[in-house]
Amino acid sequence: MENRRNKFTLETKTENLKSVFTQCCRLTAVVVLCWAVMAVPAYQKAGIKGIEGLSYASLLTLVPGWLVFFIGSSYRVPSTQAMMVLLSSGARFLSVGFGALAVRYGRPDMRLWDFYVWLIALYLITLFVETRMQLREMST
Repeated sequence: MENRRNKFTLETKTENLKSVFTQCCRLTAVVVLCWAVMAVPAYQKAGIKGIEGLSYASLLTLVPGWLVFFIGSSYRVPSTQAMMVLLSSGARFLSVGFGALAVRYGRPDMRLWDFYVWLIALYLITLFVETRMQLREMST
């Protein structure tokens, strides 16, 4: 009986890791696609600084999304899923906020079109995609 339980737990953990990896790959694909689409206006508005700011914004929104998926894979129990969505949104907001402050103080020459517009756009897009994937995962 104990062997069956361990096998079930191992299979469940393996399925969770595959699901997390798939979610991370999808989020990465969305961010790369957004970066490619936004690179043209970023370059037109701010030149190479716009591309640099867009790249910072992409990393600041992608990495917290990955972390949220890995942490969220531990909370598959229905009673904790709503709390997980709330905590993941808070964690994403804080990490992006602190990242924006780091860029502001580390690169004070970054202006609105160099970085912040792209950060806000990517934040909203990745938040939507991440929440949708989490809700879809909860319903299965």
